[in-house]
Amino acid sequence: MMTKINVAYCVFIMLLFIACGQIDTQRQSDTLKKEMKAKKLKRLTEGQIQTAALEEGKSIVLRLEGILLSIADTNNFDCEEFKNIQFQNEVLMSFKLFCQQSPEMNEKERQIWEAYQNNLSQKLPIGDNLQKLGQTEFLYSAPLYIKNQYRGLWSIVLSKKEIVRKM
Repeated sequence: MMTKINVAYCVFIMLLFIACGQIDTQRQSDTLKKEMKAKKLKRLTEGQIQTAALEEGKSIVLRLEGILLSIADTNNFDCEEFKNIQFQNEVLMSFKLFCQQSPEMNEKERQIWEAYQNNLSQKLPIGDNLQKLGQTEFLYSAPLYIKNQYRGLWSIVLSKKEIVRKM
């Protein structure tokens, strides 16, 4: 009688281990399938990548402006208040806010700044802009408006590799 119970108990334990192993194997298999799908080669045009970069840039600017408006005095805005803000995003490599022309600007940032200033002086609209920085990065720029008044230039460097991964 005792041996039948021991045998039944051993069989039960073995079945339990086998079942648990299959569940874990199924989870690993599902995870592996998702990873393989994510790493599958994608045929993307440069236009699709640039459109995705533009959308990422817009999204980042919206979040940065939300942070800025939550900490800044909009009646007496000081660009320096925003210099030490920490913000991370998987496609974001760096960001800067320029409220005046600066020696820190690279050539493209300076050109965009001057174009914005030219448009403002001629009362023309200014909008966001996307430029390639080499083969691996994009420069997204957008004007900063506070209370419908132009206050500066957002300069956001995006990783092309991470944008493609997200697509």
